[in-house]
Amino acid sequence: MQDAYVPQIMALLQKHDDAVNRHDLDGVIEVFAPGDRTVVMGTGPNERWQGVEQIKAAYSRIFNDFDEGTMSRQCYWKTGGISGELGWVATSCKFSDSKQGKAREYEVNVTVVLEKQGSRWYFASLHISNIGVRRK
Repeated sequence: MQDAYVPQIMALLQKHDDAVNRHDLDGVIEVFAPGDRTVVMGTGPNERWQGVEQIKAAYSRIFNDFDEGTMSRQCYWKTGGISGELGWVATSCKFSDSKQGKAREYEVNVTVVLEKQGSRWYFASLHISNIGVRRK
């Protein structure tokens, strides 16, 4: 990954994760590029949400999957690149959170396509592959 962009891109991913942890829908949507082509994809059949309204609906459901304020992550591998106004990152992370007070750990692969608009980077596409959930 080009060193000059690593902090910006990882800061955007952190901003996303912080907003998700707070169950802050407006904060989550702020990292996504405006427009109908922006997409979030999961791993299962029909797990794709395109455009702001569908992405909002998806995250509203995601917020029900864990207790607010309990999510943390550690990314142990990442790569990516920038070419002009487009960039990408792929990362593998360990997460922990809780659901109804029960601790969980899981690993996730994340790929993001980024688009630069003006001086800001946005997610144009986010794909999350949940490797598995382990209960403590």
